[in-house]
Amino acid sequence: MRKLPLILILICSITFSQNYNLKIDSLKSELDKNNSTQENSKIYSQIVNEFENSKINYDSAFYYANKGYEFTVEENLPKDQVNFLFKIATIYYSVKNYKKSLDYYYQALELAEKINYDIIIPSITNNIGDIYLIQKDYKNAEILFNKCLLYSKQLNNPRLEALEYINIGEVFYNTNKLEESIKFINKGIEKYKTVEDSFTSNYYIKAQTLLALNEYEKAKKSSLKGLEMSEKNNSPDFIYKHSILLSNIYSKTNQYKKAFYYSNQALNYKDSIDKKSEYDKLEKLILNFKVKEQEASLNSINQKNTFFKIIFSLVIIGVVLIIILIFRQLKITRMTKTIHDIQYSLIKHELDKKKNQEKSIIDAIKEGDKKLKE
Repeated sequence: MRKLPLILILICSITFSQNYNLKIDSLKSELDKNNSTQENSKIYSQIVNEFENSKINYDSAFYYANKGYEFTVEENLPKDQVNFLFKIATIYYSVKNYKKSLDYYYQALELAEKINYDIIIPSITNNIGDIYLIQKDYKNAEILFNKCLLYSKQLNNPRLEALEYINIGEVFYNTNKLEESIKFINKGIEKYKTVEDSFTSNYYIKAQTLLALNEYEKAKKSSLKGLEMSEKNNSPDFIYKHSILLSNIYSKTNQYKKAFYYSNQALNYKDSIDKKSEYDKLEKLILNFKVKEQEASLNSINQKNTFFKIIFSLVIIGVVLIIILIFRQLKITRMTKTIHDIQYSLIKHELDKKKNQEKSIIDAIKEGDKKLKE
């Protein structure tokens, strides 16, 4: 009886894979149709989304994002160019290649600002700030998050505004500005409540900050709320983090029995998280390798295209030069013929003149002879 669920899982996996591949194939076939440029750009975007959402096909997502970007450049679709640059940056972010990710986010930001594509600028700005936060470049992270906070207020986007308050709060926590940190985190949590939204990470950052401020009861309340949400959302990473945090809070207040309980709970989750982390590292290495392969493939294709363009240009130049030489030769031939004709006319004229002179002399001699005889 135990084999039945495994068989069902296998069947479901195969069915999902087949449906997934059919959808990708269907979208690819749409590219061969006589669509408008805007429709083809949209299809490229859908293909990228499908591959990216699979979480395992970033190499294919990268390939089609580049193809989509090249297509939008050729067809002069600047907004779509920004979208594809954003997608390429996000793919690099997903495989933790932050240097490349920043390069493409900044390219997207520069073009978006140039063409006044305002709606996407906050997302780009926030993601750049997020990378700086990961890299512990807190100065630049704060600048970008504040810029994004300003955009969120201008666009009247409460979710984005709440996110930026939390992000700035996290920057202040990491730079040991704890009072400022808790102020911004509370603003973020309150703003999330206005849109009936919340995230367990918010309560974790808040509890961390309160613990650093020795506000143990408030820290415990925030962490317990976050743990409840983590268990509800089945988020082992944050269950582990909140358990460690609660163990520390209870230790600080000499409640060692509860501290021991949460410490044990954290250990129970640590093994599965470590295994997942090792698997993720391996998967990221593989994905990075695949993305690099696609980069190399695209570079090779671009080099071949460049080579063929150079060859084509040289052939065109050669043909033009041959045509010029032919016309020049024809011109020289015509000029030579004209010169020959002129020379022939001059020689003929001189010969006729000489002949006439000789005839006049002969006639004069004959006339003289005639007179002598008389």
